[in-house]
Amino acid sequence: MGTIELEVQPRSILGKKVKRLRREGLTPVNVFGHGIPSAAMQVETRSLARALSAVGQSTLLNLVSPPQKPRTVLVRDVQRDPRTHGFLHVDFYQVNLAEKIRMDVPLHFVGEIDNSLKAGALIHPLNAIAVECLPQDMLRTIEVELGRIDGFNKPLHVRDLVLPSSVAVLNDPDEVVAFVEPPRVAEEVEEAAAPAPAAEEKAAKEEA
Repeated sequence: MGTIELEVQPRSILGKKVKRLRREGLTPVNVFGHGIPSAAMQVETRSLARALSAVGQSTLLNLVSPPQKPRTVLVRDVQRDPRTHGFLHVDFYQVNLAEKIRMDVPLHFVGEIDNSLKAGALIHPLNAIAVECLPQDMLRTIEVELGRIDGFNKPLHVRDLVLPSSVAVLNDPDEVVAFVEPPRVAEEVEEAAAPAPAAEEKAAKEEA
């Protein structure tokens, strides 16, 4: 899939007056980046919703505002109304395609653990991995294949993840990504079968 385009227009309405824009079906946005001035813009809310549903925070998006050249950006922050969940404001970060960037990319757990492990509990301490690469090489998600877990308490580590050579992982390679904890049924049965301290003490007194 190619880079998604979103048409925006320069915005002259600022501050609290942007409420009027929202009533007109427009959402205020800002574009900023390293070494470039911040730009106030506005976008048709329905188009914004469609675009954001198709991209993640690590996916490139082109903001189009003729006659200017398209701005290649990443979604940096999305503010929503806590009651209606409608858009209040969106920040976009303009990238330099020749400079590497660092981002946290969410993990996407796929596949199923082996049937012999399904009695246990799947534990995944990490939900995202820090990476560095050129903007056009950034991944939307990193897949974790659960079928590669081959036993209880046998973890998948960061070093086990399969990523393109153009993407450098910044996490410690020994960090645990996921593992299956064995069932605790046997332990619970033993605990339930063991006499309570009070019962043991009473039995000892009776024997004496």
